[in-house]
Amino acid sequence: MITTLNKRAVQGFTLVELMAVIAIIAILSAVALPNYQRYVEKTNLAHAKQLIVSAKQKVEAERLINPRGFDVEKHIGTRLAVADKENTKYKFTHNKTDDGSVFIQAAPLTGYKYGVWLDDGGVAYRCEGLSGKAPTKKPANCERM
Repeated sequence: MITTLNKRAVQGFTLVELMAVIAIIAILSAVALPNYQRYVEKTNLAHAKQLIVSAKQKVEAERLINPRGFDVEKHIGTRLAVADKENTKYKFTHNKTDDGSVFIQAAPLTGYKYGVWLDDGGVAYRCEGLSGKAPTKKPANCERM
């Protein structure tokens, strides 16, 4: 038994319809990708902030336990080395002034725009263009987090 197929029943999508769908997907991707990248950077920045705040708190707790002979450089360096291993997106550095104040920063290593700078009072700032050693004065282009 031979059956013939109706020409109308064997239709697919036309090239114009497929190109319209591809164009819609491209437009949605162009809108969604930058938002996703900002979301990823914001998440990584929050993680970096959590690491440096935690490092500062642990050093301050150790200083309270053993106030005499406490070496801030050694303790903060150790804590930031741990943070460097935990988060590979930022470079963690610190700077200590003569009066004992400690400033910490997380400067972005990869294509991120913002870094975190922590002042001696423990206030965190989101800063654009951080690099090198943590400055002892609030850098330009910073806003409180």
